Amino acid sequence: ETELDEIRGYLGEKKGVTQITSDIVSRIEFMSNIGKEIAITMGAYAISKIVSKSNDKIELEFFSLPGKRISKVLKESEWVVLLSTTIGEKFENSIEELEHKNAFKDALILDAVGSAIVDDAMDFLNNLIRQEFLRKGFSLTMRYSPGYGDLPLFIQKDVVKYSGGDKIGISVTKSHMLIPRKSVTAIIGLNRRRSA
Repeated sequence: ETELDEIRGYLGEKKGVTQITSDIVSRIEFMSNIGKEIAITMGAYAISKIVSKSNDKIELEFFSLPGKRISKVLKESEWVVLLSTTIGEKFENSIEELEHKNAFKDALILDAVGSAIVDDAMDFLNNLIRQEFLRKGFSLTMRYSPGYGDLPLFIQKDVVKYSGGDKIGISVTKSHMLIPRKSVTAIIGLNRRRSA
């Protein structure tokens, strides 16, 4: 899937169901280039030891991860990696400026571009961590984010704080939303590979 396909997906295009017109496709390319210029991509991560596990809660050193699904994902893990990525406040401001100018189509496209860029940033960080820890003899679980399954959003604050997300400008609102909005947090388990 190309980056433009990803952006088109965020705009609601479904292959074989909906089709984005060619004038919009060229606008997507144009806004994508603008988005790349204004995005300030940053990432942070930290490792936390798993202190105890049950089938509906994982206790880390500084906070816990409630939920049956995350407990299942992390049942073989000894450590977790806490990750945060963002593309900065300037991106947010640019979307708002377009809205104030009633350029809603461009604002919507730039919003989708931002979602694609921040997801790519998380994939990039995830791959760096994978390479580093494979060399150290670990395998990695799937990536899991607050708000997925039964993992509550209220842990956002702790994930941001203990991953170092606050140091790259991410904050969390009272309703557990990330600011800047184009920010992502995630949790990955580290499992020690059994030697044959």
